Amino acid sequence: MKTALKLLTLLTAVLAFAACKPEHPEPDKVRYERDIVYYVDGENHHAAGQGEDQWNTLLDNLLDQAADGSTVTFYNENIQPTLSKTKGNVTFSTTSREEMKAWCTRMEDAGMTVTITYDTETGVWNGIAYAVMHHASSAFDGEGASLSTFSVGNGVAVRFSRGILQYKATTDSWRFAQQQFDCVGHANEFFGTGYDGWVDLHGWDSNGYSQSGWRLMTHDEATYLMTQRSASTVNGVENARYALAVVNNLHGLILFPDNYDHPADVTLPVGINNNGQTPTTLQENGWYSNLYTIADWQRMEEAGAIFLPTAGRRNGTTVYDFNKYGLFWLADSLGSDKAYVLSVWERYTGTGTAELRQMGGPVRLVKEDR
Repeated sequence: MKTALKLLTLLTAVLAFAACKPEHPEPDKVRYERDIVYYVDGENHHAAGQGEDQWNTLLDNLLDQAADGSTVTFYNENIQPTLSKTKGNVTFSTTSREEMKAWCTRMEDAGMTVTITYDTETGVWNGIAYAVMHHASSAFDGEGASLSTFSVGNGVAVRFSRGILQYKATTDSWRFAQQQFDCVGHANEFFGTGYDGWVDLHGWDSNGYSQSGWRLMTHDEATYLMTQRSASTVNGVENARYALAVVNNLHGLILFPDNYDHPADVTLPVGINNNGQTPTTLQENGWYSNLYTIADWQRMEEAGAIFLPTAGRRNGTTVYDFNKYGLFWLADSLGSDKAYVLSVWERYTGTGTAELRQMGGPVRLVKEDR
């Protein structure tokens, strides 16, 4: 009898504890840990410390931009998706803005990367969510150098930096972008000593990154990279060196390393080694047909691919051609006021052009493979 009473008392206590225990984590605990990275038509932004009110305001802003015709992608850096519970992509369509907003919040809470668009003709919101692990890529070493190598001359190979070079004037500090497709875009219009943010369009001689071994490619090296080196066969094309593409809604150039195996579950690229001057359509040269999500790109990056984004250019405090054109500075000057660039554009990709040195352009450093 006593034993039965003890068991009954214990069972009552357990049930009481279970009744008091919340079924889900406190919402505010999750909300205050939000660290949102988002992209609007490929332009990179960051919103840290997002509480409930801030998140609702940010999400409303993102939906407004989608309603205006932009493609918006976002994820929470502080939440990793549970890959074992995620079976492929999750899609959602609705004519209700509030339903789309609620779906976005559920997907974000699950650690998913979300892309949203709005069809102005039908009034339909479209969303796609996919699982991407938010961590430092294993395709780069601790100094930010790619593990994959690219020949730039006879017996000379280089490794690319993790991303384009960024600068913050208020702290006089330099860093590589966190992702290869990260570009701050029109935030470069705030270029100046008083701006407490990162910029990534620099004058030719303003590279202050002083870490040992990093440098610009020379004009001859970039030409060899694009037109002469031996490389792998990709989609039936021997010596596949590059292809125009769109990664996370941002146009740019994919460079294939000397040794490359394209991921089996990612669409094969077309228009390989087409510099844009061959009389083909923009679909055929890859500018509009090689479309890769962040998830696709993560697999290609792990296989060794490098992406040069169309970060635009800056003249003083005016930014133009973002997501249309990229001029990547090379080490060689041309005359007294110009320098060679590796151009990335829908109708020309190569090293045959030069720009005024005071123009702001992206910098992608390399380090020799030794």
